[in-house]
Amino acid sequence: MSVQESSPAVETSNFGVTFGYIGAGTIAAALWLGVGILLIPVMAVVALVHWWAAAAQTPLVASHHRWLGRHHAISVLALLLVLFAPLAALPTLYNSALTVLNTLAYAPHPVETLAAAWPELGIGTLMLALFIATAGWILVTLWLSIRLVRRWLRWADRRAA
Repeated sequence: MSVQESSPAVETSNFGVTFGYIGAGTIAAALWLGVGILLIPVMAVVALVHWWAAAAQTPLVASHHRWLGRHHAISVLALLLVLFAPLAALPTLYNSALTVLNTLAYAPHPVETLAAAWPELGIGTLMLALFIATAGWILVTLWLSIRLVRRWLRWADRRAA
């Protein structure tokens, strides 16, 4: 073991990167469980923290901090894109909801009226938006998880990110 590897500053920075990977893994697990949407602002802040932590570090530690910063920034952008893509279906949802509410409130036979209006409610558009959001969330989470595991293994081997 060299003198540089045993110094307290290097061990502290190693702990920071390890803690960063543990935190990123926890966020990835939350994404798989579906509660990661609440962590999107946290990921943006963590990206900045990792970029700041890369300053005045050894090249190995700095490369992993910079990678973790990029990982969190890309995660935020990809998840926002997946979440905003289905917003195109909101006008259809609004019109369908108004049609159903008006039918239930004013039609003399609401069930028959809704049955007749069923093809015009835009259920296909709404289902497609739900599919895009779900499939996109799963694909982005899988992609982020694979990237994270690959870089974590590089960190475990003490190779640059």
